[in-house]
Amino acid sequence: MTQLAPKPDSPETTAAVQRSGKLPWQALGAGILIGVIVAYAGGQLVAPAPEDSASAANAISQAPGRTVTTLTVEPQAIAKTMSVVGTVTASDLVSITAASPGLQITNVLVDEGATVQAGQLLVQLDNSTLQAELRQAQAQVTQAQARLAELRAGARPEEIARAQEQVNQATAALSRSQADLSLTEQRLRRNQELFEAGAIAADTLDETRTRRDGAAASVSQNQATLREAEQRLGELRRGTRIEVLAQAEAQLQQAQAQVNLVSTRLRETQIFAPRAGKIIEKFAQLGSLSSSSDALFTLLETGKLELEANIPETQLNEVAVGQTVQITSDRDQTLNITGQIREIVPTVDRQSRQATLKITLPESADLKPGMFLRGNIVLSQAQSFSVPTEAVIPQDGVQGTVFRVNPDNTVVALEVELGELLANDEIEIRSGIQAGDRLVVKGAAFLKDGDRIEVQPFE
Repeated sequence: MTQLAPKPDSPETTAAVQRSGKLPWQALGAGILIGVIVAYAGGQLVAPAPEDSASAANAISQAPGRTVTTLTVEPQAIAKTMSVVGTVTASDLVSITAASPGLQITNVLVDEGATVQAGQLLVQLDNSTLQAELRQAQAQVTQAQARLAELRAGARPEEIARAQEQVNQATAALSRSQADLSLTEQRLRRNQELFEAGAIAADTLDETRTRRDGAAASVSQNQATLREAEQRLGELRRGTRIEVLAQAEAQLQQAQAQVNLVSTRLRETQIFAPRAGKIIEKFAQLGSLSSSSDALFTLLETGKLELEANIPETQLNEVAVGQTVQITSDRDQTLNITGQIREIVPTVDRQSRQATLKITLPESADLKPGMFLRGNIVLSQAQSFSVPTEAVIPQDGVQGTVFRVNPDNTVVALEVELGELLANDEIEIRSGIQAGDRLVVKGAAFLKDGDRIEVQPFE
């Protein structure tokens, strides 16, 4: 039973190359060389007898050249890359909590997986009690504002006139009480003389003394009333004192601060999205109580996904922050995006001897945390040549042979320096050829220097 050879990029081929210590293109060159040897040996087995050598040589010299394909080479930008694999992770998850604990959740407006915008309402908490507190605080502000405005406006003319009338009344009352006091004192002196002469009894003298004392008390009371009325009139004429205004202003500020406090607590009953992104976890339940320590949602901020990839520590000197990474997916063949190395974690795992790269990813609906992706890090770019691998006959680790076509359709063997294996079964040629050289592609393994060829178009 015939066993098919493994493909060049199969695991069997890769393992074989690793075991032999050769690069992939070296293994490919070895296969080409074996083919040449087999072809040569076959030719020897059917070679003509010595006596027919001259005629055979003459026939070959007149035979048409070997049919080959050719390719004209031109310099192009060739990127040196490093392959990595990694997992998509979130660089920044936002935990959304309630600022006002102990309030019942009355409405949940988004579900897990929803895409939200910054400032979008997510949850409504019960705010009926706070609404009542706000109305009360606003009423206190209105009252304090009216009191301060009244003090700043000063006394009205009618208030001053009323105070003046009170002063006049108090003055008249004082005058009457003073006249009564003078009369009772005169009566007390006469009755004192009559008592000493034995004309009146002691009770009559005591009664007169009591009337005098009452008149004196009335004078004192009317004097106090007059002073109070005069003080009130003076205050109205001078206007409100500075300290009274300051006290009224302080009361207004206190009332306004209470309104601000209740308004802030009222706003906290509405939970908004702090940033744009996707809700990846939902914990809020209708009817439950809010808590300042337990999250209501976990938000993945838009554009904050990254690829965490590992590389051997021996390759750390080849990578740098800012390098471009071409990213693909085994699961989704249409995924082809460009990332950039954001961070090289400064520690190396002790067991695996691997370092971690953090690669930023562009915003894409196809990307989700936990996805497995592949990346090619563009290490450098330079102008060089690339040719199909079948156009090169490898010689050793870094050298190979190509055949350049002369104008007369003969070929000349050129020694070249080989570079990186590239995509589409091509290989880099670092030196040994020039722009515009026409090289043999198909059939190169069967040529030697000076052979004549026939060219067919390269497909």
